[in-house]
Amino acid sequence: MPEQFIIRTLILLISIRLSFHWATEPDQCINYVSCHDNYTLWDKLKQSLPKAGDEELRRRMKLAGALVLTSQGVPLLHAGVDFCRSKNGNGNSYKSPDSVNQIDWDRKNTYIDVFEYFRKLIALRKNHPALHFPKAEQIRRGLNFCTSYQIGVVSYCIDGKPVGDNWNKMILIFNGNEKEVEIDLPEGNYRIMANGVDINEEGIGEALKDKVLVEPLSMSLLVAV
Repeated sequence: MPEQFIIRTLILLISIRLSFHWATEPDQCINYVSCHDNYTLWDKLKQSLPKAGDEELRRRMKLAGALVLTSQGVPLLHAGVDFCRSKNGNGNSYKSPDSVNQIDWDRKNTYIDVFEYFRKLIALRKNHPALHFPKAEQIRRGLNFCTSYQIGVVSYCIDGKPVGDNWNKMILIFNGNEKEVEIDLPEGNYRIMANGVDINEEGIGEALKDKVLVEPLSMSLLVAV
């Protein structure tokens, strides 16, 4: 039967696909949360979370930016995402007028906190080569999952020494939960360099050991001191 042939062919194609890596080096991996197609990130969040307030949406925008700009690979930023670009809910604007597709620069003033957070994320990435290892083997050796798993949380450690980063050991924690989480830290003393509100390479607050509290819908970046 033709249907059985199609199903067998699809299974064969999937099995062949799974037997190969879809990317072998970090420069073959493009990381993004929104692009020119479909909804802007702001519009998608508003559609997905109709009851979310403005402050929650800002936190989610910052968390999304932190995920993209601290991940290994090549970051892609949709123009205007750093100040919550909107197309007024239009998810397929290829034939829409400028009133939909143009960038509303007034939103930069409205969402200046999001813009500043993205600006600092970009500077952070440029300043620390451990956030963009050039080779996959360096990622395999320098990145490891060093904390206990929690639902809604992604966390890992990066060893910056092999690429000459002045931050020898980083811990990145992304809390996608709507409540604060407590994370057990590996042995040592750590300083918070970034949280969901600010990024300061001189450090935020006092040194920590044993545990760190991570705010809801936010990223924390800690460095061994």
